[in-house]
Amino acid sequence: MSIHPKYTCSPGHARLISTGVYLPEGRVSSRELMEQLDSPQRFGLNRNWLARLTGVRERCVAADHLQPSDLAVRAVRDALARAEIKLDDIDALIFAGVFRDFHEPATAHIVAHKLGANIPTAFDVSNACHSFEDALHIMDGLIAAGQVKYGLIVTGETSYRMRHEAINRLQQTTDRELFMELCAGLNVGDCGAAMIVGAKKDPHVGFMGFMKESRSHYYHYSTSGPACSDHLLKVWMTPLVDEAISMGEAMFPAFMDNLGWSRNEIKACVSHQASTSQIQRMAGYMDVDPALFVETISTMGNLISGNATVGLHILAERQQLKPGDKVVLVGGGSGIVGSHMGLIWE
Repeated sequence: MSIHPKYTCSPGHARLISTGVYLPEGRVSSRELMEQLDSPQRFGLNRNWLARLTGVRERCVAADHLQPSDLAVRAVRDALARAEIKLDDIDALIFAGVFRDFHEPATAHIVAHKLGANIPTAFDVSNACHSFEDALHIMDGLIAAGQVKYGLIVTGETSYRMRHEAINRLQQTTDRELFMELCAGLNVGDCGAAMIVGAKKDPHVGFMGFMKESRSHYYHYSTSGPACSDHLLKVWMTPLVDEAISMGEAMFPAFMDNLGWSRNEIKACVSHQASTSQIQRMAGYMDVDPALFVETISTMGNLISGNATVGLHILAERQQLKPGDKVVLVGGGSGIVGSHMGLIWE
């Protein structure tokens, strides 16, 4: 099918106040997972194959009793400890994760309850791995409309559920083709992430612009479900990543032109991360040094909706940026959906 790119594009109205992260202490290596599956005997793949293919050496593992809201609450407390405002100042809370405590009610209400907060606007946003970026875009619009002064965006990805489903199914088969479809579910990692944003004080810092595209006719490249059943993730990884890179390659020049930025001004990049090779390919179409990307996938796994926020958090922790530095956020997710966002560090 011929694709004629059609983007949504808007200026930014929010500034980044703080981020918070919860990374569980548990870890499981790719080699351990391949040993659980007896991969040489069952699929003809040695125990180092998964790590070599994806770059994921190990991933974060949360305790099985933890709910998405639990991970989110821990991240929120971390963000509040670094913020200039208090919980009572928050006007809106958006939970933006693949995993939720219940199908109903919105997990945002459970997060607010566990925080002991009275927040007027609370709801969930769901758009696969792109959920957090969509929630940030929505919150920016609420701020622009004057409905929100301070907003809180959170996620809690209990991806161990997806990993358990993949392992259980693969332990019952020797079908190598099925292994290839399900192995993306082995690479996910657990995390909580939170971002507090507020109305800009200076129009020249903060989020400067958003650009997004969806190619929904490729939705079948990655599916989990069916709805209300299991968390078994099936991914046709090569066409999915190829299409995502194609989207980014076409979008990025338009995004830079819209902001009036040049490539040599970019000081850091944070992105959705499904493999280390994907980062190399993103750096390629952006024509920037891959070292500008905050790489997390090798030691944390694919953090699903939490990738970019964890990357921003690491940048703040390292204190490697100075006021005025330009940061690019690259979002992506099943659907297929992709985006670029521009942030000037405050």
